[in-house]
Amino acid sequence: MLRAACLFKKPNVVGAVAKQLFSRSNFLGFTQVTQPMASLTLYRGAFRRLVWPSAQHQFSPRLYSQCTEHADGPKKEPTSDAPQIQIPDNLIKSDGAPVYVKWQVIWAAAFTTGVFCISAGLCADRYFGYLERIKALVEARGLGVYTDSTGEHINRIMGSAVVQALVGPEFKTSKLGQAKAINFIARLPDWISPETKRGAISLVGGLYGLSLGERCVYSMITLNIVVFGLWRVPRLLPTMARHFLHQPHSGKAYTMLTSMFSHATPVHLFFNMLSLWGTGILVTDVVPEEHFIAMYLSAGVISCLAMHIQSALYPAFAIGYLGASGGVYGLMGVVTVLYARNGKLSESFPLTSATMPILLLVSMASDCVGIAFKWRGVGYVAHLTGGILGVAYAEWYSGVWDKLVLSFMARHAKKDVADSRLEMDKINVDYMLAIEEPFMKVPLEQLKREARQSQKLAERETQLVSTGLADLIKKQSNLPAEEYTCILDGLIDKLKVLKRKLEESKQEETLLIHRSKQRAADLNELNDFTSATQPEFQRWCRTRLERVLIDYMLRNGNVDTAKQIMEKSNLEHFADSSLFALVMSTERELREQHSCRGALHWCAENRSALRKIQSSLEFELRLQEFIEMIRGKKSPEAIAYAKKHLTTWSDTQLPRIQRAMTLLAFSPTTTCPPYKHMFDVARWDGLAHEFRMVIFQLYNLPSQPLLHLLLQTGLSALKTPACQSDDTSEHNRNCPVCQTDTLGKLAQGLPLSHHSNSNLVCRITGEKMNEDNPPMRLPNGYVYSLSSLTDMAHKLGGMVKCPRSGEVYSLKDAKKLFIS
Repeated sequence: MLRAACLFKKPNVVGAVAKQLFSRSNFLGFTQVTQPMASLTLYRGAFRRLVWPSAQHQFSPRLYSQCTEHADGPKKEPTSDAPQIQIPDNLIKSDGAPVYVKWQVIWAAAFTTGVFCISAGLCADRYFGYLERIKALVEARGLGVYTDSTGEHINRIMGSAVVQALVGPEFKTSKLGQAKAINFIARLPDWISPETKRGAISLVGGLYGLSLGERCVYSMITLNIVVFGLWRVPRLLPTMARHFLHQPHSGKAYTMLTSMFSHATPVHLFFNMLSLWGTGILVTDVVPEEHFIAMYLSAGVISCLAMHIQSALYPAFAIGYLGASGGVYGLMGVVTVLYARNGKLSESFPLTSATMPILLLVSMASDCVGIAFKWRGVGYVAHLTGGILGVAYAEWYSGVWDKLVLSFMARHAKKDVADSRLEMDKINVDYMLAIEEPFMKVPLEQLKREARQSQKLAERETQLVSTGLADLIKKQSNLPAEEYTCILDGLIDKLKVLKRKLEESKQEETLLIHRSKQRAADLNELNDFTSATQPEFQRWCRTRLERVLIDYMLRNGNVDTAKQIMEKSNLEHFADSSLFALVMSTERELREQHSCRGALHWCAENRSALRKIQSSLEFELRLQEFIEMIRGKKSPEAIAYAKKHLTTWSDTQLPRIQRAMTLLAFSPTTTCPPYKHMFDVARWDGLAHEFRMVIFQLYNLPSQPLLHLLLQTGLSALKTPACQSDDTSEHNRNCPVCQTDTLGKLAQGLPLSHHSNSNLVCRITGEKMNEDNPPMRLPNGYVYSLSSLTDMAHKLGGMVKCPRSGEVYSLKDAKKLFIS
């Protein structure tokens, strides 16, 4: 870090200042920078072209007076024959002002801690992807350009007429930022030539071809160049001296950071930026970008703090400081340690692992000599401090940095866990009610069916009785009294039967209404629950589980077990026993007795409902009865049956009816494929399955048991590609999806789950590896949990055996892994 020197109008003053500065700086490692600058001072005209011409940049009044007296004798007032740019005196603190140290130390410590914590937070944020979530949320809110996918967005931009006219259809890019930049350049005013726009597009392509680390380095260099340019603007000199020059007497602390981006001369800027480019590219190739930014800024601030403390100890050094040398020396220290560890880092920097430490040691030794002899003009303390910080950082960052990142990740993870727990504790009533739709619809459908049948029965019987009474009245004069009384008794008996049936139907309807009310009350309890951890909600879930088990058993014919659960838990009103009894009896009749009587009777009662869902179940049953007549060699009866029952389906099933009539010419033992299939006895099983599916569809019941659906919901969140591996060693013993003989069968048709955060699972114990049970790497590369290896070592006398390779190692050979 070069000390800010004053630049004077008179050439002889310039020469005296240069001699005083560079005669004390020409030593060892600094020679490569200062010697060219010192040689330039011999040519006053050339030196004046490198600095601000005709300007008086007065940072230290005392140095100004000493230099002018040394060059021209007694101090003279500057003449006004040439334009001057002078920083006001109130911006330059006198040497007698106190040098504040306490707050500068606090600020430097706070800044260093903050920049490392922010960098660690960004590193952890990469893992959790919060920035991507925020970006997606912003685009979803309509603040972005488009809400479609990245590829579609790029195609939309590059496909515009303005862009195509400039770059042509052959230009391709996969980076959204580059496409936006090209679109911006293409829409610049027409007075900018197309060649200039294409040159800018080429520059943008080169920038987007850089890695993220290279962008960070070039961004730092660009910022330094911009600040240097602002220093060259005369009107901005007071502002730059106030905010971008660290003066120990000013009492300001933030200038320890801003002065890193200021430089005294173009030569000073050139060599610092050259060193920043060389070391920065090497560092970002090995460590993440967060490491580079944190190390560079912290080294620069702490180096300036060291110079500040030196000013407090030695007032002669209490002048202004600027330059990026402290941060650059810190990067040099990092690169030196990386060279020592890894050898040559880049082909463009052919230094070996032996020469790089020597160069750093020689440079630091020169800094120590400069500090010992109290040489002025160069920030030896800043160089030495930056180099030591770089070496220490590169040597110990792995443990400290990883712990810091892991702490941020653990904090994010705990927050995610807490948020997920809060989210899980919330009861999604709408989702649960959607699953329970059949629970309410079955009794309501049964009630509608019962009411419809009662109405039809009443209408039919009352019509018969009314017709009989009318006939009886007409024949009253011609009938004897006994016959008249007999007919009247018959009509009365019919009314009594109707009354009995209506009473039975009323009882059934009352039972269904009561069942519907109880089910509605049970579901309405969900609105009273506020958390999934409430004991009342747990009781409700227990009841629901029993309902699901009863449904599963009734579907599979385990009626006795289902009845035991219903009686024990008093859940008769929650089970659709009558419906499943109808399904089981009808299926048994179809499969075992090969009779369609019960199924056809049910179709006749629900013909209007079947017509609404466009079901052909009744036609399939009639067709099967026709086939059975042909199988029994009852051709005349089959023809008559077809005329009566099959012709009514001629509008929709004419091709199948024609094929069925062709069966009259074939024997049941035919081998002709279309007709052999129609004579196949397995058609009865198909009819039974179709009957089950149709009745489930009418009552809005799922085709699978509700237990299967709920289990598949959980299994879909656990299924990974490893679960489908043919190598059983890849399976997790605690994973239900990997158990192919049990629950794994339900997960066969499920898609793979999507996990934004992966979990490491030990293959020995099946436990998750985390900070309490960290992953340990064996020398053969396989990773297991610490607890499993510890247990194995306890049994094998301190040795561990890899289950997959069979190799035996000492527990001490296992290395702890850190994953970020």
